[in-house]
Amino acid sequence: MRRTVVVLLLCGAACAPPRKVLLFSREIPMPSALRARVAEMERAPFDGLVLDAPVAGRDRTLAWLVWGSEAVAPAALAPAARDLAATRFRRFKHNFLRVNAMPGDVDWFAEDWGTVVRNAGVAAAFAKRGGLRGLVLDTEQYGEARPFDYGRQRFRDRHAFGEYAEQARRRGRELIAAINAAYPDVTLLVLFGHTLPYRRVGGGDAHTQHVPDEALARVEYGLLAPFLDGVLEAASPDTVYVDAYESSYPYRERAEFARARGLIRDEASSVSRVPDLYRRRVQAGFGLWLDFESDRRGWDARDPSRNHFDPAGFGQALRGALAETDGYVWVYCEKPDWLTGRDLPAAYLAALRAARY
Repeated sequence: MRRTVVVLLLCGAACAPPRKVLLFSREIPMPSALRARVAEMERAPFDGLVLDAPVAGRDRTLAWLVWGSEAVAPAALAPAARDLAATRFRRFKHNFLRVNAMPGDVDWFAEDWGTVVRNAGVAAAFAKRGGLRGLVLDTEQYGEARPFDYGRQRFRDRHAFGEYAEQARRRGRELIAAINAAYPDVTLLVLFGHTLPYRRVGGGDAHTQHVPDEALARVEYGLLAPFLDGVLEAASPDTVYVDAYESSYPYRERAEFARARGLIRDEASSVSRVPDLYRRRVQAGFGLWLDFESDRRGWDARDPSRNHFDPAGFGQALRGALAETDGYVWVYCEKPDWLTGRDLPAAYLAALRAARY
């Protein structure tokens, strides 16, 4: 009996899902750079990274073209596909392709939404052929267009919020169907999921009520929840859906990640119209911004104690995130460069390794 208990305990530890740490740099690497420098890049102790791809004949990269009215031809990705196929990854086994909700200038009721769907399928096919684990879906509204803000929709004088919500949900089903047609077992890391509109409306009671349409109609990301509902509804059984929770960027303590995990896995279902499905399928992930707010606070490579995360604090935050995630933690950075060591004190590398191993 004692031997049986020991075996079960060992199996429980061994069978726990592996936690992976991804690198997401502001300067996202392209397949050509990976092909040329992969051995050097893989010295960084990550499990993979977020990458992008050039599109032949276009000024913008794939990440910034998918969600738009201009079609991306598969042939325009052929040079990037060749570079990716020729790259021999040894450490980076969990690589993802970035896809933004950009340029975001196609209304949910517009006929050219079919182009967005086809572009998403092209991106998914590229990721699948390149051996990538999936897509990072960045739903932040960067440009003038605001696809998730009902107040900014082109035909809002013709369609109430409820009609727009149902249309966004339909488009979510169409988008994931195109992605799954090319990549049935894709992993989607959604940087802002249902948790964002949930927080914008001030929360709700996930167990007894839904957040009403009237509340979602007033917030900037109110249409994001129905769109992602559609994604969840039509996703293949083998699709892995992760709310990668960019809002955890500044967290330092495990308790913060634990609270966020509860929000992701349960509370935010109150903005979903398929709450039971939401709670079954949505996994929790976390992002950390190493040089948090360095765009306005700066980054001190000589005296790390002046940064939001000193090395010890970064290691503590990473351990907390890894303890609470369902699989993925991603590290974002703007000024320091993990791949070359530029402006990155060695103590941060040591802290990353110590937190992981």
